[in-house]
Amino acid sequence: MFCENFLSFNNFVLTEIIQGYYYHQYQNNAMGLYELLEKSGDVADAGQDSIGCEFFYQLLNMMDKSYDIISSRNFIDKITYYFTPLSVAAMEQKRRLEMATVEDLIDCNQSLK
Repeated sequence: MFCENFLSFNNFVLTEIIQGYYYHQYQNNAMGLYELLEKSGDVADAGQDSIGCEFFYQLLNMMDKSYDIISSRNFIDKITYYFTPLSVAAMEQKRRLEMATVEDLIDCNQSLK
């Protein structure tokens, strides 16, 4: 039961969940905006994200051309719109893992084989 619920609670791929966790770190001032976009682009490049790495590199290029763009409402809205649902899913996944028992994790591992 745990494994089914854990694996199907959202429609995001693992790389998007990782990006959501990065966004959570950004929101808590554990990383900067440039680092958020750079790491998210690297992760997207390795996965099957719905948006692809080009999205992040485009935003990075915009920042490189004019750092003042980070105060643009449109720029911030793009970032918020993309990352917010991923962050929510990442924090839910984290919560579920923290609540999981050893038996839950063993059962999940066995059902994936």
